[in-house]
Amino acid sequence: MKIKVGLIGSHYMVDRMLNIVREFPVLEHVLPLPFQSEAETVELFQENMNRLDIAVFSGPVPYILAKDLLAESKMPYFVVPYDESTVMSTLIYLSYHRGNQLGRLSFDLPDERNVFDVFSELKIPLHDIYTLDYQKEFDVDVLLRFHQALWEQGKIDYALTSRNNVFDELVCRNIPCIRMVPLYKSIRETMKLVLLKCETLLLDLARFAVINIGINLFNYRSNINHEEITTKIYQSMLGFAKVIGGSITQKSGYVSIYTDRKKLGEITNDFTFFPFLDKLKEDIRIQLSIGLGLGWTNHDAESHAMIALQEAYAQKESAIFIVNENKEIKNLVNTKINFMLKTTEKKLLEIAEKTNLSIKTLSKIKNYWIMQDKKCTSSEELANGLNISRRLSQKILKTLADNHYAVIVGEEQPHYKGRPRPLYELHF
Repeated sequence: MKIKVGLIGSHYMVDRMLNIVREFPVLEHVLPLPFQSEAETVELFQENMNRLDIAVFSGPVPYILAKDLLAESKMPYFVVPYDESTVMSTLIYLSYHRGNQLGRLSFDLPDERNVFDVFSELKIPLHDIYTLDYQKEFDVDVLLRFHQALWEQGKIDYALTSRNNVFDELVCRNIPCIRMVPLYKSIRETMKLVLLKCETLLLDLARFAVINIGINLFNYRSNINHEEITTKIYQSMLGFAKVIGGSITQKSGYVSIYTDRKKLGEITNDFTFFPFLDKLKEDIRIQLSIGLGLGWTNHDAESHAMIALQEAYAQKESAIFIVNENKEIKNLVNTKINFMLKTTEKKLLEIAEKTNLSIKTLSKIKNYWIMQDKKCTSSEELANGLNISRRLSQKILKTLADNHYAVIVGEEQPHYKGRPRPLYELHF
């Protein structure tokens, strides 16, 4: 699959970008999207956003105009910078070709500090230099009035603008002006970043995803035919498997769907919405356990999906768990349940080694402790938070305390009769 890259900017800037794109033959699918006027940016991007994987804007102006649509689409994007090198090259051109002594100039640009920095670096005095940047004023008419007023007052010899619309209008008004444009070097560096992003997206496309769906074991009833229900799940999921371009298999006790990660991510809005659930609930009418696995290989995705399904089986009600390629486990219904099967965190590795508690258990406890934001916890609270037995919770807390990773800081008396429960403060 080819990554589609859109180049958005004025005709002049899009042509400059295309000149550089030819140096990157790997960028095979590039769509030029030039505009005549900056005001066309939003409509142009909106019409083409579904055809693109990456957007490259010729400068800050088209990006600013399209940023709301970008946020909505979550599309990766890049902006060719207007920086000190842009100012420097314009001054060299002005000095060499126009004989200007680098004074009596007006600038509009994204950040006026670039002008001051260049003059400072070159040790050129700021004689009659006037600036206005987009952070202070974005409107084209205001920028035009800024340049025109200085020209009519005899304060400048040239207006230097980085805005396409401003340049065209200054020319029409016979005001001496120069259009500032990024150097080819800046465009080339931007395209290198685009190329890296393309490689990353291709890796994402190559990622595999597996969905396992079975009957929730806590609610399993002996009077139902397990295989018959599994067959119903298979039949109910056939349509969804087709929509995501996946293959579906009925196994012993559960159903597996194999697909690619990007397609599944798009359908499920990055795993936050599962369109097949309502139909499943209507067709099956019993609680289900769903495990979703992601991996760089099909084998990894399959293995992770099985781990996720086992976690879902352990819940007392319907649950959807995901295990990603980094072996991070998340409950997609209750986002508070989030833990790791492996870690490089030195503290957790140290605790695991000294207590013989698994990284998985310690990761769950740490996540619970952070999410609860408490100063102390009891074995009962921890048991409820981790969905484990109180006896196991007591054993874990005692092990942590024996190894100085938990300290008893008080006790609480149950509402019913019974012995006071110790309260622990965790030192993770």
